[in-house]
Amino acid sequence: MPTKNIHTTPKKWITKIAIFSIFLTARVYICLGICMVLFVVAFFVPAIYFIPKWCIILLGVLVFIDYYFLFIANKAPTAKRITADRYSNGDDNKVTLTVFNAMNFDVHMVIIDELPFQ
Repeated sequence: MPTKNIHTTPKKWITKIAIFSIFLTARVYICLGICMVLFVVAFFVPAIYFIPKWCIILLGVLVFIDYYFLFIANKAPTAKRITADRYSNGDDNKVTLTVFNAMNFDVHMVIIDELPFQ
């Protein structure tokens, strides 16, 4: 029986992560909470229903624009992890992360360094 190559190329892997692993900050959740409170208030005052409706549409458009600039319009930032061949159990081990930004604007990011998928 022929075996399948389960490993994907890095570009496909990065695309898959870009689509399914979006890290939303606390600001987005605060804005969603404000929109929910406005919807509750609009339930009792139907005349202001257009305000939360447009707020949620604006939030969705802003999140899409942010996603577009980060993953579609430009190259995504690349990172390189430099480690020793062997780690020492008793000493601190040096791990260097080098991040290169190829975009035309500054990017503020949070780097989460976890164990690799096994």
